[in-house]
Amino acid sequence: RKSSVRQKFGIQIPENEAEAYALDKKNGNTYWTDAIQKEIDSIQEKKTLYIPTTTGERSQIRETTNAGYQFAPMWIVFDVKPISLKAKARLVIGGHVVNTDDVNTFSSMMSSDGARVLLALADHLGYGVAVGDISVAYLNACTEEKIWTKVTEAFVRTGHAKKIGETAM
Repeated sequence: RKSSVRQKFGIQIPENEAEAYALDKKNGNTYWTDAIQKEIDSIQEKKTLYIPTTTGERSQIRETTNAGYQFAPMWIVFDVKPISLKAKARLVIGGHVVNTDDVNTFSSMMSSDGARVLLALADHLGYGVAVGDISVAYLNACTEEKIWTKVTEAFVRTGHAKKIGETAM
């Protein structure tokens, strides 16, 4: 039977924020906490999510959520980078639950087979291949969809929100 514990390069990968914090406590380090902090700080630095801080701002947000905004869940996915073995935490918002019938949507994706074909073709034609990693993809992209979500424990622990479940846009 396959183990439910996910590991990569000998490092246990947490399934959620609570497990990440528990692993750090168990291991006596801040391996996953530091990755979460880096991701949340990056998102807040780029002003990706607006989190109200005053009572007036909170009531204005409540009115907005009733004015055509759609709820989309938010969570963090975890990974370990090869070679450096750095912990990676990525905040994702479940856009798959948002109705996009009224807007033009496009998401560029490539399958692993497509990548292999392009690499083989580049090799055959003698082209050089450069590789890159996008550290914070889509953080500055404007969306036509009006979306709201609720902040997770990570925003509270990193000092960017006062309580879990606050509304963010």
